[in-house]
Amino acid sequence: RSFAESSSAITRWFDKMNQELTEFQQEAADLTWKGMIGVATGPTQLFAIRKNRWKEWKCKEAISFAAEDLDDRHQRMISLLCRGPRYTDSSIIKNLKLRGRLGWLYETTRVCLRGFGCQRSEPELDLLMRENRDPETRWAAWQ
Repeated sequence: RSFAESSSAITRWFDKMNQELTEFQQEAADLTWKGMIGVATGPTQLFAIRKNRWKEWKCKEAISFAAEDLDDRHQRMISLLCRGPRYTDSSIIKNLKLRGRLGWLYETTRVCLRGFGCQRSEPELDLLMRENRDPETRWAAWQ
């Protein structure tokens, strides 16, 4: 293949990859929002596993490109896409369960402070921390 043909194929690959990544990000944002407002979204595990498998596949494809065929922008995109830890399906499930538990604790925990009553983390405790400058009150809230 000529350089021009190779360059054109690589550009198409990156265009498609960027479009697919945008779709994943939109879906993730939608799931996050629905979760935050209490709308059932179904098993997010399936989405996370699907996205992770897509990422692994795209990274395998990307490393097959000849380095001399990639410009700096394309090399940076590959680096950004493929950096970080690699996850198995089971580690994704464990991670999501842990994050769910932490989220539940965050949503349900109340901090009771003398003179302020019991505060939820959002919005009451957040507001208290932004508006109250008394170090003892702030310290008590974080203990």
